[in-house]
Amino acid sequence: MQTVARALIGVGGVALGLLAAQSGFAQEAAPSVKWGGYVQARESLRPHEGLRMNVANARLVADVRLDSTFTLRIAPEVAATGGSGPAAVQMRDAYVQATRRRWSARAGQFKTPQSRELLMSDEDIETPDRSAIIGALTPGRDLGVQLAYAAPDRKWDVAAGVFNGEGQNVSQNRDSTVLFAGRATARPAGGIALGATGAAFGSDSTRYGADVELRAHGGWLRAEYIAQEVDGRERNDEGWYALAGWKVARTWSVVARWEQLDRPARSAESSRLRASTIGLLWELPSKRVRLQLDRIDRRTGQDPAESHQWMAQVQGRF
Repeated sequence: MQTVARALIGVGGVALGLLAAQSGFAQEAAPSVKWGGYVQARESLRPHEGLRMNVANARLVADVRLDSTFTLRIAPEVAATGGSGPAAVQMRDAYVQATRRRWSARAGQFKTPQSRELLMSDEDIETPDRSAIIGALTPGRDLGVQLAYAAPDRKWDVAAGVFNGEGQNVSQNRDSTVLFAGRATARPAGGIALGATGAAFGSDSTRYGADVELRAHGGWLRAEYIAQEVDGRERNDEGWYALAGWKVARTWSVVARWEQLDRPARSAESSRLRASTIGLLWELPSKRVRLQLDRIDRRTGQDPAESHQWMAQVQGRF
């Protein structure tokens, strides 16, 4: 396993080196910086708890074009930690990328090539929170190297990498195992995208998933399934979601999502989650300002405990 990991890391390093060598023969452009970011403030209402308001996310993004080949992204974020604790400052993205024609190589901290929804930015998600399977069954961000290729007609692309396996902002590899992750996406026709993902952590945990996205006539449907196999467990952790949206006016859309997450190894009170989200989304054509109002219903456990809440979120981005 470690031999393979070192080989993949070496491939990533060689790819960066080759792209760097090619950039030396390209016409150089002066370095430039593009600033961006967003702030999300939300207010939630639960029965018997009253109103709660917080700044869910505040992110600053700096995209630096070093030359015709190399770019650098730095994205720190202030995010709510849940409960009554203070918000925390964390580094989300910090990587250098080399791009030459249809190939790209990336090194640093970034999202692993996994779920379609994971790879979407927080500012583009149609609901205030991501689906439960994203946080539970995907590796998220990690430190590593990645090599990617996109077909000339953009009909398909692939990405694969090797990662530390400890999660974001953890530089030490505590158990000397690594995470392998990859994704392939196909776009057979306009408005249709199909994806398949796989990840292996050490020799005892394997994750795999599939997703589909359909867009037509102002409507869209996105669905994903993800499962995790762990040695010694009789049943897999698995889950799915289906999200549907329809633009009913120039700036208004209605959105609905249904989801389920099963984690059999956990206690009966937390081994299953079923949830539905129904909401309205208003967004300016410039996408600078977005408002969301959602009703979220959850049923948790094998003997379901039901809960619901209303959530309003305003987002501004630059």
